[in-house]
Amino acid sequence: MKKKLFSGLILLGAMATSQASLYIQTDGVVSGSGFDGGTQSGVGTFNQTILDGNPAGTWNSISVSGLGNSLSSITVTLSVSGGNNSGLYAYLSYNGVMAVLLNRPGMTSTTPFGDTSAGLTQTLSGTALYIGVSPLSSYTSFTTPGTSTSLSDNSLYGGMDPNGTWTLFFADVSGGGGDATLRGWSLDITAVPEPVNVAMAVFGAAFVIIGGVRSYRQHANLSPPLD
Repeated sequence: MKKKLFSGLILLGAMATSQASLYIQTDGVVSGSGFDGGTQSGVGTFNQTILDGNPAGTWNSISVSGLGNSLSSITVTLSVSGGNNSGLYAYLSYNGVMAVLLNRPGMTSTTPFGDTSAGLTQTLSGTALYIGVSPLSSYTSFTTPGTSTSLSDNSLYGGMDPNGTWTLFFADVSGGGGDATLRGWSLDITAVPEPVNVAMAVFGAAFVIIGGVRSYRQHANLSPPLD
C-alpha cells in the first residue's frame, strides 16, 4: 500500500511541475497554448516591416500568462523574409534582461559581407555567438565568437517568473538588399511552480489520501461481523 501511495505522489509531483505553452504572434494577436492557426514554422503570419539600414529597428511584444512562476526552458522562433541577412540584429528583452538572438549572421573577420541570403527561419534556445559586439561595428570586430549561453540558464531567464510582457527588438543595421519582413515569431515556454508550492500540493494530497485510508480502516473495524 505504501509503495503504491509513494508512486502516486511521485506522479502527482510530476504533474504539478509541468506547465508549457506556445505563444504565437500572428496578425497582431497573440494566441496561447493549443493555437493551431500558424504557419508550418509555428510563428504565424505577422508581416512587420524591418526597414533596410535602419538601426532604430522595430519592437514587438508578447504577453505571457497562466504559467508556473519559475521558468525552466524557453525557445524563440523567428521567421524573416526578404532583405539581406547580414544586416540583421535581434534581441529578446524581459524583466530587465536582454539576450541577443541574432548579430549580423555570417559576419566574421574573414567574411566581411556575412550571410547575404534573403530570409531565415530559426528556432533559438541560446544567445548569439558574438556577445558584446555592437552590430554597428566593422566586420573586423567579429573575431572571437565567445561562448553561447542558454536562454534557460539562470544568468538569463532561468528561474524567472515568465508571466509578463516579453519584447523582441529587430533591426537591419546595414543598408543594401531592401526591406526585410518579420513574418512572425513565437515563444515556447515551460515553467514550474515554486518548489514550496509543489511540496505543499504533494503533502496536501498525501494527507488527504492517508486520511481516507485511515477512515476506511476504522470503518472496516467497526463493521459488525457477518452471521
